[in-house]
Amino acid sequence: MHMPPQTSGLEADWREEGFDLWSATGSFERSIARFFFREGDTSILFRLEVTKDQCNGAGTVHGGFLSTLADEWMAINVARLLPVGARFVTASLAIDFLNPALPGDVLESAIDRIKTGRRLCFASGAILHAGTLVAAIRASFAMLEVRQAMSG
Repeated sequence: MHMPPQTSGLEADWREEGFDLWSATGSFERSIARFFFREGDTSILFRLEVTKDQCNGAGTVHGGFLSTLADEWMAINVARLLPVGARFVTASLAIDFLNPALPGDVLESAIDRIKTGRRLCFASGAILHAGTLVAAIRASFAMLEVRQAMSG
């Protein structure tokens, strides 16, 4: 399994700002990036330092990587508002790529709208670098039925 390289000394500064390493539940998340997080007033804030492994041939952050961040960060923020055991899947994901990001840039989440429902949930926000809008993001999530264990 490919593990992303260790990031620079920024992590110590982030920890002083209240950020901790995100304990990913799956190997996919751990294989693509070292996310850091902090509880915000209305959402979980995420941060990471871009590595060259997350960039395309032109040397800018790959759109697929930004899409993955958008999906992960919005889904995590939706999940925290749902009952324990609730299951959902991404129904739609939209991203507008507005400015490039480069290796060494620090990307942050800004999830500003979350709406949960019985069948659909919605989230929107942005991925930022130093206050500059890198991508506008939005997604809807479809709730799945929770199957009850059959006794026998």
